[in-house]
Amino acid sequence: MHVSHPPLWTHDVVLHGAGGLLAALILAWLLLAEPLLGLRSFRDFLRALQGGDTHARTRFYRRWIVQSWGLMVLLLGLSIYGFGWTPAQLGLRMPQLRQSWPWAFLGGLVLSLCCGALIGAMLARRHRKSSVDAVSKPARHSAAEVLNMLPRTPAERGWFTVLAVTAGITEEVIWRGLLLALLVATIPGLPMYAQALALSVAFGWAHLYQGVRGMLGTAILGGVLTALYLTTGSLLLPVIVHVLIDLAAMLQTPRPKRTPTHDHPVA
Repeated sequence: MHVSHPPLWTHDVVLHGAGGLLAALILAWLLLAEPLLGLRSFRDFLRALQGGDTHARTRFYRRWIVQSWGLMVLLLGLSIYGFGWTPAQLGLRMPQLRQSWPWAFLGGLVLSLCCGALIGAMLARRHRKSSVDAVSKPARHSAAEVLNMLPRTPAERGWFTVLAVTAGITEEVIWRGLLLALLVATIPGLPMYAQALALSVAFGWAHLYQGVRGMLGTAILGGVLTALYLTTGSLLLPVIVHVLIDLAAMLQTPRPKRTPTHDHPVA
């Protein structure tokens, strides 16, 4: 028996007048400028850390927090007041499970939680294998370099917690809510699987600084979060899962044996 699916909550998002040009500029920023600027910021952070800057992590966290909230507020303003889209069309509404997809919802939720636990365990295992007290040349591989982002001191853990919450909210709004609306508006009739694939690839590419393996893992995680979003029509569950995954990585980070005043990067 054929089951008819109700249209997506974003089915009526459209672009009028100069909206197409503005949408193109937003996409260019997200897909080109953001990944490259993120990579540059991460490299600057590694250089500062290698140079013995004991405040490099907290400064790095604060900068990303401010920039992330600023970008989200700007893009939300352009979408709501420039394009005339409603917050609900951007996923800012309560979950509304589509009656024909109960198993997809449950499966996506379970897979999200398992994926988060796996990523946290992998980060903890890699970090335990690293010498926290070692001082040598910077790591050659991005996967090892990313471990330098994890906090070492109580102050860093506090700022990292704020960063995790910030990333969970702002990245879901931008890379799931806004990007899906832009896809629907610029490419009407795009199949749902193609939408999910595009959002996942874009999310992985946004984490260019993590290297090829990091981008692949992030893209897979992005696919799971996208499934939650498409299933419920809300960013609430993706945000919660995203925050928990980031916090899990922090909580499983071993405490350093050295004193905070002699903080050095992981080699």
